[in-house]
Amino acid sequence: MAITPNFVVTTVAQLNADLAAIDLGGTSSAVNTAYTITITKALSFTTDITAINLAAGDTLSIQGLVGAKGTAATLNGNGAHRGFTVTAGQVTLSNLTLQNMIARGGNGGNGKTAGGGAAGLGGTLFIAPGGAVTLNAVQFSGDRATGGKGGTKTATGTGTGGVTGLPGGFGNGGADGTVGGFGGGGSTGATGGFGGGTGAGGGLAAGGDVFLAQGGSLVFASGTLPAGTLTAGGAGSGGTAGNAFGSGIFAQGNATISLGNVTVTGGIADQTGSGCTGANAGAISLAITGATTLAAASTYSGGTTLGAGSLTLLAANAAGSGTIAFQAAGETLVAGAGGIPANRITGFGLGDTIDLQGIGTATLATLAPGNELILSGGASTASMALDPAQSFAGLGFALSADSAGGTSVTLVTTNYIVATATDLTAALLARGGSGNSDRAIGGFPA
Repeated sequence: MAITPNFVVTTVAQLNADLAAIDLGGTSSAVNTAYTITITKALSFTTDITAINLAAGDTLSIQGLVGAKGTAATLNGNGAHRGFTVTAGQVTLSNLTLQNMIARGGNGGNGKTAGGGAAGLGGTLFIAPGGAVTLNAVQFSGDRATGGKGGTKTATGTGTGGVTGLPGGFGNGGADGTVGGFGGGGSTGATGGFGGGTGAGGGLAAGGDVFLAQGGSLVFASGTLPAGTLTAGGAGSGGTAGNAFGSGIFAQGNATISLGNVTVTGGIADQTGSGCTGANAGAISLAITGATTLAAASTYSGGTTLGAGSLTLLAANAAGSGTIAFQAAGETLVAGAGGIPANRITGFGLGDTIDLQGIGTATLATLAPGNELILSGGASTASMALDPAQSFAGLGFALSADSAGGTSVTLVTTNYIVATATDLTAALLARGGSGNSDRAIGGFPA
């Protein structure tokens, strides 16, 4: 049977019908097929977007191309409808503005044992364990995740648990004395799942923009991700309210999220950074592959790796609580005023740069015990915790004024072994290449 792999969409009904057709079991579903959906008009939703559940080996590209110039397509949830749910398959979203979408957990039912509220997970994008999503030129705006309220206790009956509408009932509230699912509130007499309230408890609100379930993957190549709005579910009769974590992104379990040319002004959170241990622990790390800006405090705990490009931190705790690791030469870490990281910094080497904006032009670099690098002589003194196991013997820190009222720090060689005239020439050129830095270099000879 012939299938249709390419679709052009101008209405919400078309989009949902096409997604249903390529989903597993649909009229155009086939394994190992590359699908494309091109959206050529702005879409205003009166219903949720059909979940994406592709067959084995399938890929799907959804791109916006509006008008002759191919501008981004705007998808507007009108504050009432869920965005994309990716249950299975490799999905790329490109050239889209995703705005005013909401993940709303259902309320717990009333009864002698009142139900727990369901979790609100991923206002715009929910990535299930079988989903892999790449975002190119995607802008988020005005999105929300809202947990459901716990039920009211009555004289008779059994209150149902609130529902999320997610695959497998992920995040549903507990019913008839049972524990809630991940983020779901527990019913009367029962505990909630991670982040959910207890005893007719409210549901968790997590991932104002994006929720990544353990086993799923996310590559955010380019775009913007502001803070979504989180509203934890209220307590039912005798219960406790749910919690709220990750206004931008929340990830369940252990995962690595790749960020390219992206500006993130929402918080990024994981389970461990949200105060959980044991079975509820889980740490995510960020892999930086482009010019990434993190502009809000975050609580993710797995660390940040600079694999290429630059990382700009514009708030205290913007890089969470883990290590910031330079991986190769030529990377740049920028800390805006108020954004100097307390994180341990590892792998800082020749060719790398750390730029501390707003501290004035420092004139002295001092390496204190434990490899604490202290910059002084500028408008304010700043310090950073370098790797205590790293040796800086024969190296020094060259300081220069940046373009933002701060100081750039680079690592330079201060000791040279010269055996030939060629070696001497190379050493002299290297010293000359560091500029007039003798007054501003803290050297640490071997």
